[in-house]
Amino acid sequence: DANAGRLSTNGELVFAIEDSGAAQAIDDPEAKTQLAPSTSNRLAAYEPATGRIRWELGGGEGESALVEAGTFFLGAPLPVGNSLYVLAETDAVVRLLEIDALNGDVRWSQPLIEVARVWSIAENAGRRLMGLSPSLSQGTLICPTGTGFVVAVDVVRRRLRWIEDLPLASMVDADGLIQMKPAPVDPSKDTGWVDGTPVIAGSSVLIPRPGGHPIYCLSLKDGSRQWALYARKLPPNARWLAVDDRQRLLIVGERSAQAYDMATGAPLWKRPSSLPTPCGSGLIMAGTLYVPTREVAIGKTRGLISRLDIATGENLGDILPTSDSEPAVAETPETP
Repeated sequence: DANAGRLSTNGELVFAIEDSGAAQAIDDPEAKTQLAPSTSNRLAAYEPATGRIRWELGGGEGESALVEAGTFFLGAPLPVGNSLYVLAETDAVVRLLEIDALNGDVRWSQPLIEVARVWSIAENAGRRLMGLSPSLSQGTLICPTGTGFVVAVDVVRRRLRWIEDLPLASMVDADGLIQMKPAPVDPSKDTGWVDGTPVIAGSSVLIPRPGGHPIYCLSLKDGSRQWALYARKLPPNARWLAVDDRQRLLIVGERSAQAYDMATGAPLWKRPSSLPTPCGSGLIMAGTLYVPTREVAIGKTRGLISRLDIATGENLGDILPTSDSEPAVAETPETP
């Protein structure tokens, strides 16, 4: 549940989504009834030194209701100066909210799209778990909605800039062909990108589809589609992505990685580079990709840091944990 697990901070306060409730209906045998998923949750701001709540929004409606009661926040907010930008759904309408980070006052609300009932928070379990947050560059906020639509908002003029309809993961096959009877992604299956936040690199926007594939590259200026990568062109079970300072897109899958040209989407390595099983986000430093991985043997799991040369895809060997002050380096395997 990326919505409940992700935090953000402006350096003074920590912001989190609370009380999202169950993703799907739950049978209550004692009451002989079915508990429906809640259509609201809370956005809370915490003081990191004390853990106290500074302010909160949302929650259920009633006599002591908070501001924005009945709202379901779709992901952690994006802090920009003293403002927070967060995506929220109320009565099947997705909005972008600008909130005062210090006191929780809602400064501005911009409707983005009206959601069909089958994809609403009340009906679609997968959208409740995505953890959708906007991204900002050059005065433009890129807002994923989890419904197939991506909306760009001009935050200076406070108006919509463009909207793009992209097929959801459940609507395309491995070659990118549209299916006639799309079905919501099963949230119980661990598939697809770990993080569905748009990645802005220069004048391009990468849109990974949470809950599945593909990945789209759009123009930041007008939302036009530049290219797309579908399952057959990605490492199996692609999970993580990043762009380095030379505009190379790096994608790490279940046991392999590949680099792509950001301008065209074409692969840069002759073949994907093999890895042990990744178990977290990596980092890029001095032309090398470092990825936390693990090897599982009978009754034993070994943690590693795997290293790949970004220019060539060459496996530079694994760093092994040791008790010494200097890490040990595993023997470099043959480059596949």
